[in-house]
Amino acid sequence: MTDDPQSEDLTLGSIIEAACRQWIPLSVAALIGLVFGYSASYAFKPLFTSEALLVHVDELLGGSQASGGGATGGFASLIGIGSLTSRDNESLATLKSRALIQGYIEEKKLIPILFEDKWDPETQSWKTANKAAPSLQDGFNLMSKTVLKVKSDGKTGLITVSAEWKDPELARAWINDLVVRTNRKLRGETIARGEQNLKYLNEQLQQTSMIEIRTSIYRLIESEVKKIMFAHGSEDYAFRFVDPPFIPEKRSFPNRAILAAMGGAFALLVMVFWLYAFGNQRKPITRLSSRQHSEPM
Repeated sequence: MTDDPQSEDLTLGSIIEAACRQWIPLSVAALIGLVFGYSASYAFKPLFTSEALLVHVDELLGGSQASGGGATGGFASLIGIGSLTSRDNESLATLKSRALIQGYIEEKKLIPILFEDKWDPETQSWKTANKAAPSLQDGFNLMSKTVLKVKSDGKTGLITVSAEWKDPELARAWINDLVVRTNRKLRGETIARGEQNLKYLNEQLQQTSMIEIRTSIYRLIESEVKKIMFAHGSEDYAFRFVDPPFIPEKRSFPNRAILAAMGGAFALLVMVFWLYAFGNQRKPITRLSSRQHSEPM
């Protein structure tokens, strides 16, 4: 029979067999990989994650008044009085909106902070002189896609807002400021919209003499007055903190233990395949030499 070592296939059994025979170099490779992975973790800037738990604030709107059937419900829809569900959706969309976040970035002058690697604090100018400086839209994209995360639990109605950044105090401040800004924005819009609705309802009240319609209008006026009173008297208009944001003490990235384990596993895997391939390359030479010595002269 002709023994062709190159016809051997790479199987799991052959890899395990090679690993058992060469446990010393494999152990050394794994140790080197662990050290390299752990050391490489110091090359990354640490990031800290602050979180907050929010709940929607129930507005003083009766379900029958805001979304009830009959003439009242239909008229309420026409003048823009929605249900609590639509209000919650509006609050959540406002918190994540471009207008709110981009306005906050502009007001707090956060572009140099968000793109600090491109900013020279000594000259107060951008390092990329030949390239366009980061814009407010760039800041919004970074903040909304990388820094800020908003997750809503459909079952409990709770909302988790998190911010990950190099400065733990800034991460906490950004969450708090954006929630406060959302409440303030929606409060102002509700008051302005309520006053406009009241003006329209009073005009309609003067133009009709039907008792049923006037009764419906009075109910809508009462609902609008309650909304305006609630908006004026509550700073936590849209969201209330169940668990306020905190200043994180431990970094969320990099995880040095995970990077070290990944480095060790990668080095171990490379060494296993290298030993197997190197061993197969030496087999033909060894076997040819042994055959030459065994042949009679």
